[in-house]
Amino acid sequence: MRAHILLALLLTACGGDVTRRDLLFSGPAGPPDALDRLAARLPGGADRCTGVRVGAVPAERRLGVRRMSALGNTAAVAWGPEAPLAAYVEARQEDALHGRRSVFGLARVSSVERFRAYLEAQRELRIRWTDAVDGCPGPACCPGPECWQLRAEPVDEHTVRIRRGPWQDAGLGVEVRCVELARRFPEALEVASWTAGDGLFSGGGDWGAGGALGFDVAALLEPHGSGVRRVEQYRLPNADLADEIALLLQQVREGNDDIGAIAEQSKVVQGDLLEIRTDVRWEDLELLAGDEARAREAVALEAAASRPLPVDEIDYLNLAMVREQVSLRSESLADASGPQRRAQVAELRVVLERGAEKHPGHDAFVEALLELLLGELRDPEAAVRWTEEVLARGPHDRRAWQVRRRRALARVGVDGLAEALEQDGVVDRPARARAAAEVLAGAGPGVDYEVAEGAWLASEALARTAPRLARARGRLRLESLLEALLTLADGAEHGRSVHVRVESAMPEPLGAAGAAFQWQEGRRLVRAGSASTDAPDGAQRLLHDAGAGLEGPTRVVLALTTIGGDLRAPEAVLALEGEADGRVLTLTRASALVEGRDRTPIRWERVGALVADPMAGYEMRLFPPPNLSVDFADAPEADAARERVEDEDSLSCIRLLRREATLRCNASPQRDSTRRAWRRLVGPLVLR
Repeated sequence: MRAHILLALLLTACGGDVTRRDLLFSGPAGPPDALDRLAARLPGGADRCTGVRVGAVPAERRLGVRRMSALGNTAAVAWGPEAPLAAYVEARQEDALHGRRSVFGLARVSSVERFRAYLEAQRELRIRWTDAVDGCPGPACCPGPECWQLRAEPVDEHTVRIRRGPWQDAGLGVEVRCVELARRFPEALEVASWTAGDGLFSGGGDWGAGGALGFDVAALLEPHGSGVRRVEQYRLPNADLADEIALLLQQVREGNDDIGAIAEQSKVVQGDLLEIRTDVRWEDLELLAGDEARAREAVALEAAASRPLPVDEIDYLNLAMVREQVSLRSESLADASGPQRRAQVAELRVVLERGAEKHPGHDAFVEALLELLLGELRDPEAAVRWTEEVLARGPHDRRAWQVRRRRALARVGVDGLAEALEQDGVVDRPARARAAAEVLAGAGPGVDYEVAEGAWLASEALARTAPRLARARGRLRLESLLEALLTLADGAEHGRSVHVRVESAMPEPLGAAGAAFQWQEGRRLVRAGSASTDAPDGAQRLLHDAGAGLEGPTRVVLALTTIGGDLRAPEAVLALEGEADGRVLTLTRASALVEGRDRTPIRWERVGALVADPMAGYEMRLFPPPNLSVDFADAPEADAARERVEDEDSLSCIRLLRREATLRCNASPQRDSTRRAWRRLVGPLVLR
């Protein structure tokens, strides 16, 4: 209440034209409408939301409103002059795993079919239509790159959902603010709210800003006089920063586009609240939108000068012409959908086949043709025939074409793949049927065949090369095994390949294994995969996915090689057996190969506390350099360990006064040197 009074006083003192409304506080709601009903259906966990009342803006003014929108790229669809929408609401969420933003939008439409036709006709933003309503928004629903393509699907006869990426429902997020703003301001053309993101500013559109300092932001776009007004309120982490941040926001906007040249802006600061108002006249917005429309039309005319020729008018003996026509048709596919796309795909197949026939040494045509045949055309038999034609000519990269043939055969059936695996020297005859069946089990939808085959071969090599096991005791978290191996292997100074094989006595497969590949070997579930330490999130995700959901007797083999190195001679190996329960393995037997020594003597009961747990996830938290804590048996043991690393530049340790057996160490962001220093710190207690 005090903040409300102060704000009113400030506006009066500054000559404000209306009493300031506090967007970041709750207030009375107006009558419900389509927008707030849509906003109430958004999933939880959003860090940004925007809602627009498209039906409230005449078609001729929507391009101008789009210039003021906080929507981002989907504004091209929502604010299109022909958009058959009453309202649209959208939530966005940072996907930390992929470093991208997931989208979850809902459109209120008069007719689903009319909206679908609108999406397919507009060219600015490609959105793939699917008739199947997918009720599973989590990571398991996004097995491949197509997950990050915008896609639309009908929810009911008046609602269409637009999505990109997986969605993690992490409880209430800023989507609740959009519901409240939509209810409180029924005349607003657009409402938006967001929280801080990566970098100094994080905003979906030209006018959205937030920051790493922790801003909470709410915004309205509403009719005002002879134009529109955008009101943004920022709740700042520090009231002393208000003037500086306001100036910085203004500078960023002035450098973004032409809006700053035609807008009138003002700001009000009260305590930790900063309000920025931007007023633009309709006539200025319409002029600006017209300039942009003419620029887009010029680009379209230029593109029209290079159009695909009818397939029968192409001179297929002219290699340059064939290449150009393939390129043009491939580019046009990016914007095509529905029957138009199917027709273009069929024509591209004809061009590629005729080009490959006239230029038998130009295998790039066949490679592109294989992608069509194994993708949208779903004709693996034809793909097999083309790979066999190339192999019959004796290509210089024969091995790559053998892999392409096996990839095609995998779509045909297990028998042909088994024969090819033996014929290509991948496996011997007794193993070919089992290999084909297990590789096919691992190569599910969205999984690259070559990666699945490589994971299976790595798994077989790990099963043969694991060191002999000895009795052991201790508890290790499965996700911590990578750091344990890297540290015990003296830091793994250069990039390494990480290979894992997990066997568990589970008679049936679990759900999707994510970054790992899984299949059944009798009554055992096997998961396997490879990653690189140069992509730490990939290696960490591999361990996470390989251990998900395992229970009961489990065997884990983890190995390091040079990038692309031979698994028959790994640099370091951990082999563990025990009982898995909730991602924790209680050891019964274990062994290691480190620095060329088979069955390296290790005190397994201390590996968890001294190596695995303190270093867990170290790859993922380099900036700022993390603090690593480790508990020793007693204070003398902690002091002795600290003395061993007193001369280390990459590790600085102190003993805590209240926990005398605990060291807290400041680590360096240099992973290799920190691991070597940590090995020196705890090595005498872990390595016998």
